[in-house]
Amino acid sequence: MKLSIITITRNDLDGLRRTALSVSSQSFRDYEWIVIDGASTDATVEYLQSMQPQPSAWVSEPDGGVYDAMNKGIQKAQGEYLLFLNSGDSLLAPDTLARCFSAFPNADIVYGDAYFVYPKRKKIVTHPDTLNLYYFRRHSLCHQATFIRASLLRKCGYSTQYKIVSDWRQWLVWMIEGRSFVHLPIVVCNYMMDGVSTTMRKASGIEREAVFREVLPSVWYDLMIAEETIYQQKKLKYLRVCYLLGALVLLLSITLILICL
Repeated sequence: MKLSIITITRNDLDGLRRTALSVSSQSFRDYEWIVIDGASTDATVEYLQSMQPQPSAWVSEPDGGVYDAMNKGIQKAQGEYLLFLNSGDSLLAPDTLARCFSAFPNADIVYGDAYFVYPKRKKIVTHPDTLNLYYFRRHSLCHQATFIRASLLRKCGYSTQYKIVSDWRQWLVWMIEGRSFVHLPIVVCNYMMDGVSTTMRKASGIEREAVFREVLPSVWYDLMIAEETIYQQKKLKYLRVCYLLGALVLLLSITLILICL
């Protein structure tokens, strides 16, 4: 089997229905769909029981958080690649997976692009063809648009030490290990901007800093901080020069106007 789609959900029946429809409508069929429900108290269980056809596998039970639930999905998955499409998120179109796998690269991590969906708008987010640690300092891949070789996660799973950024942490670890990342220039999904990582930005930033200190050798981390500080100082100096030139232009304009009067 080529792909395992893993959906994490809890008390989000409407979102789960939207995700289920996008998965079941795919023209590409070489996949399984696994649902990990965190003991929902709404009608999620009844919905899963009534589905025809049923998901390839599903469970409803308490868990230790999002990444613990994802690890349960990983253990159940049989596919060569994993795609984490959480409740509410959806594949862009019925032919999305067919387009992705028509020319799928042989890589450990294959990352596509995504629409980030806000309450009143959505925007396309694309990623560069080449990634490095500096990119991950400020950015991340869209987890819901990234196909991950299953053997990588079967070895380690996601760290449950962090509540928000463990997928981002894993990108760093795999980059340091020299795993292959390949960009697939296809919009894979609609990513709903109401998840934990988007609503808890301050906590996310704190966790990210802790991850950098954890996974990077201290020399690399110190060098990154030093270069970032220099960049910020240069940026501030540039802005000051721009402000000064703007003030001089304004003063010159006023002077010319006064002379003409």
